[in-house]
Amino acid sequence: MTVSCPAGGSSGDVFAAPVDEEHPTAIARVTNVTGSGYVVVGHEGIENLSLLVHEGDTLLIGRWTIPEGARPWARMVYCGASGGSATVEFYDRPDVPVTYSNLRGAPNSWTHSIEFGLPSPAPLVVDITIRKGAISVCELAPEGWPIGYCENYYESTQQRLSNYPESRMLIVQTILREPADYDITIRPLPVSFDKLKWDRSNFGPGETATLSYELDGATSVTAQVKGPDGKTVRTLVDAVSQQPGQHAVAWDGRDDDGFPVADGEYTLRLESADLYGNTSSSEAKIFVDGAGPEISVTPPGSPGDAAIADVTDANGIDGGIATVTSEDGALVVAAAVMPTDSRHARAVVAPPAGGWAPGKRYTLRAVAHDHAGKQAVVERSFAFPGAPGGDPGSGSGSGSGGGASVKRTLSAGEALDTLQAVLDKRLSRATLSRVACTRRSSLRLRCTFRGRSGRRAFSGTGDIYKLNARGRVRATLKVKIGGKTRRWTT
Repeated sequence: MTVSCPAGGSSGDVFAAPVDEEHPTAIARVTNVTGSGYVVVGHEGIENLSLLVHEGDTLLIGRWTIPEGARPWARMVYCGASGGSATVEFYDRPDVPVTYSNLRGAPNSWTHSIEFGLPSPAPLVVDITIRKGAISVCELAPEGWPIGYCENYYESTQQRLSNYPESRMLIVQTILREPADYDITIRPLPVSFDKLKWDRSNFGPGETATLSYELDGATSVTAQVKGPDGKTVRTLVDAVSQQPGQHAVAWDGRDDDGFPVADGEYTLRLESADLYGNTSSSEAKIFVDGAGPEISVTPPGSPGDAAIADVTDANGIDGGIATVTSEDGALVVAAAVMPTDSRHARAVVAPPAGGWAPGKRYTLRAVAHDHAGKQAVVERSFAFPGAPGGDPGSGSGSGSGGGASVKRTLSAGEALDTLQAVLDKRLSRATLSRVACTRRSSLRLRCTFRGRSGRRAFSGTGDIYKLNARGRVRATLKVKIGGKTRRWTT
């Protein structure tokens, strides 16, 4: 419709067709302006909004609702010395994405109230293309109160809007002493996954790992677990609608057929497909660690060779130690299990000074832990032929029947097991890297040790002993960790 008025006068009301569509009319577009004056819009007896227009303007008037069946109208008033006219079109509030092209405004004037619908909550961005002048853009909630601050723009740019979940509007003004000529596009961005976090770094059979995440819009989510080869082993969520906010998905370490998956690194992939056709994805990795480390030991091939303990674990080795003890349980030498790559580690136990004694039997014992805290222990004996030299325990001795008396001793293996058990009880994921023990008596060893509990290093000393030959092994330890010294007794 066209409205016009003579110089200093006003036009009569010009009515459009009654509103009978599903969505109420909410926007008037004013174009083909000649002269100057105020364009007033409303519906049957109600005056809603007025806007000062100038020659060449292309403006939008929004922020009102016309009931179904009512007739919107427009008039032009207070025209300038040369009169004025304008074309006014009424239409429904558009849903995003929407583009308003070839908008023009007079210098330093309020030019547009741009409304838009949001069928589904989504992050929004405004693309602003400025060909001339500069504008200020303010974001308003449906009730009319501002969301955030108004921003001034002097060149083409892109601006992220707030995450307000409902329909809203933009107020646009020119801010320089020259007309502004520009386009505005409001469009939804792909919904993003944020703050992905597993509740653990690894897990095994009988356990469940949960991934939490946050959505900034409404979307359809699919969650799949990918194996080390990239193939899907489990679909946890399939195209489920989710609203903005916090969500979580759990996995029990099984595949789609219900069988436990093999140890290794797995990837949980989240995919989004929203109402607007946008897609996005994000990933989080986790280790499945159901089996403990595998240890193979290689005794020395000659009295001058080292004993070797090789450790393998699909998810990596946290640490360990290899010891060699003599027949009476006394510790001879020890070496830490050190990583050689992400899945393998090795302990090289060098022989004592002078080499392994001929005729003596030794026990090589290796202990290793993986990242899930699982432990493996392997023992193997070895000896080299030859006559034992100067064994102080041989020969006749007192006792019934005139035979030799053999006294049971505390072995280094028992001492190491007890030390590890005490540390496991007091510390989280305690891993020993070095242990050295000296025998104080047949039933008592004095040990020094060091290792790590997670990211914290610890060191200590202590006595590991039995009260009698058939008693249980006890320990009294002094451990320094985190700058504090602690005393633990079993």
